[in-house]
Amino acid sequence: MPRDDLNAALARVLDALGWGYWVRDLATGAMVWSETFRRQHGIAADESPTREVFLAHLLPEDRDAFVRQVEAAYRSGQGVVQYRVVLEAGQIRSCIVQVVVLTTPEGKRLAYGINRFDDRHLALDVALAEKARTLNAVIAALPVGLMVFDADLRLRYWNDRAFAILDLPRSLAYEGVSFADLIRVPASRGEYGPGDPERLVAERVALAKTFQPHRLERQHPDGRWHLVQGEPFFDAQGRPAGFVSTFTDVTALKAAEAAVQVTRDRLQTLVDHLPSGVTLFDADLKLVAWNQKFAELFDFPLSLLEKGVDFATLLRFNLERGEYGEIADPEAYLAERLRAARSFVPHELERTRPDGRVLHIIGQPVPSGGFVSIYQDVTEQRRIEAELRRRALTDELTGLTNRAALLSQLPRLCEEARRRKEYLAVLFIDLDRFKWVNDTAGHVVGDAVLRAAAERLRTTVRASDLAARVGGDEFVAVTFVTEATQASQLAQRLLDRFALPFEVGENQWQLSPSIGIALYPDDERDPNALLRAAGLAMYRAKGEGGNRFAFLPGVCTKRRRHAVVWSNGCALRSTMMRFISYFNRFAIGQARSSVQKYSCVGAMKSWERFRQHASSRLPNRSG
Repeated sequence: MPRDDLNAALARVLDALGWGYWVRDLATGAMVWSETFRRQHGIAADESPTREVFLAHLLPEDRDAFVRQVEAAYRSGQGVVQYRVVLEAGQIRSCIVQVVVLTTPEGKRLAYGINRFDDRHLALDVALAEKARTLNAVIAALPVGLMVFDADLRLRYWNDRAFAILDLPRSLAYEGVSFADLIRVPASRGEYGPGDPERLVAERVALAKTFQPHRLERQHPDGRWHLVQGEPFFDAQGRPAGFVSTFTDVTALKAAEAAVQVTRDRLQTLVDHLPSGVTLFDADLKLVAWNQKFAELFDFPLSLLEKGVDFATLLRFNLERGEYGEIADPEAYLAERLRAARSFVPHELERTRPDGRVLHIIGQPVPSGGFVSIYQDVTEQRRIEAELRRRALTDELTGLTNRAALLSQLPRLCEEARRRKEYLAVLFIDLDRFKWVNDTAGHVVGDAVLRAAAERLRTTVRASDLAARVGGDEFVAVTFVTEATQASQLAQRLLDRFALPFEVGENQWQLSPSIGIALYPDDERDPNALLRAAGLAMYRAKGEGGNRFAFLPGVCTKRRRHAVVWSNGCALRSTMMRFISYFNRFAIGQARSSVQKYSCVGAMKSWERFRQHASSRLPNRSG
C-alpha cells in the first residue's frame, strides 16, 4: 500500500476511535491536525493550525506547563502530556496527548501527537481543584505568611499575609513569579545590607538552590522585624522539589524580648551586687542563673559555672576536693544528695567549709520546677554570737564561769551526780583580807590579784570540774567525788596554792582563802540551796579565823569525821602561812607610816601576839 494511502487509512482509524491527532514539523513549526482534533478542542474551521491557536483553548494555568512538557518530549523523542481544554459552553475536559518524534526518509523530524479525552482525569482534576481550593483557604487562614516555591524557584502557593509582612507589591502575587523577582524588592530597599542589589539577589538565589533548611530574622527599614523559616521538600527519588517558607511578624515579640532583657539585666545587676550568693536550678537541676558571690563563697572556678553545669557535677566537684570531709561511699552520698534535691522542698541549713567559713543556706522551690537558693557567709556573725554567749556565761575579769552560768548548770550537774551515784561537791571560796589589798593598793592591783587567784583555781581543779567567780573575791569550784575526803583534799590543795604570795609588779601580797564545802545530796538536794549551804560553810571557816575549809555544822557523820581529822593535820602549816601574811601586812603598814619605823623588835612582838592568838583558835583534833 502506498505511503499516502497508509496515512489516510490510519487517519480514518483514529477518527473512528474518536482520537484526534496532529503533526508538527519541528524544523519549521508548521502544524496540521485532524478534523476530530479540531472539533474536540472547539477550534473553529477557519482557524489556522498553529500552536498559538491550540494554546488559546487550554486553561490558562496549564499553558506554560504544556509547553515545557511537550518541548521535553520533542527533545527526548517521546512523552505523555496532560492538559485541560475549555470548550465554548465553558465545559472543561481533560486530555492526554501521546507525543512521538519520527524522522522521514527526507530527514525531516516530525512530531506526532495523538489525543484522547480522559474523563477519569477530569474527575481527578475536579477533586484536585476542590482540594486546591481547600488548601488555598487553609493557606489564606494561616497566622503566618507562607510561600511555596517549586524546584525552579518559582512561586506556586502563597497567602496575602506573606506579601503584607514582607511589604511586597501585589503585582508580584501571581503563580510562576520567580524567587529572584520577589527578593529584588527588599534588596533594592537595602534590607540585605549595602551593595549592588543584583549581586545580592544572585547570592541569595544561589543559596536558595542548595535547598537547605534555614531560619533567620530580618529587620525592615521602618523597624519592624520578621522571622523567616524555610524547609525544603523532595520528590519520590529524593530530588529537591522546592521549599516552603513561612514569615512571621515578630516585632511585638522582639519588643517583649528587649523588655525582658532589660529586666533580666537589671535583675542580674541587682543579684551580682547582693552580699549573698544566689543560684537558680531548673527542674532538671541545671544551673541557669548564679552570681559572682556564689562562686567566691564556694571557690568555684568560673569556667565550671559558665558551661551550664548541673547540680550533680557541682556535687562531684566538691566530693573530689574533700568539701564534705571523708565520705566512705561517694557514689551513695551523691545519689542521696540528688534524691533530696529532686524533692524540691524548702530547706535551710548551715555548712562549715574546710577553711572554717560558715555558710547559711536557704532554698525555696520554684513553681515551674527547680529551686532558688541563697548563700550567706555568717562566719563573723557566728563568731560574734559565740563571743556573746561566752561573755554571757563567763566572768569578764577572770575568764571563769560567771554566777548566772553556774546557777544554770548546777541542776544538770546534780542530776548527773544522781545518775552516777556520786557526790557533787561545791566549794565556796572567799579571799581573806582582799578588801585590805584593794583599799591599800587600788583596784588595778586588786583586779590583778583576782585574775591570779582565778588562774590558781583553774589550774588546781580538774579540767572536767567547773570553776566560777560569783562576785567580788568569791569563787566556786564544783566537782564529782566518791567520798567527802576527796573534797577535803581538793580544798587543801587550794589552801596550799593560795598560800603562795601573789606577785603584782614588784610587790608581793599574801592572802589566804576561806573555803566552805557542801555535798549533794547529803547537805542539800536543791541546787540553789546547795550553793547557799556551801556559802554558810565558808562563813564558818572564816569565823574560825580563815585560811581553812569547813563543812556545814551538824551531825558528824563518819565521812565528815575522816575529812575533819584529815584537815586538822594540815592546820599548823596553814597557821604558819597565816603568820607570813600577818607579818607582810605589818611590814606594809610600817612602810606607809611616816612616824613609826619598822624594827626587829616590832616584828618579834607581832609574831608573839599572833602565835598566842593562833594557838587558841586551832581546831580540835578529835573532830
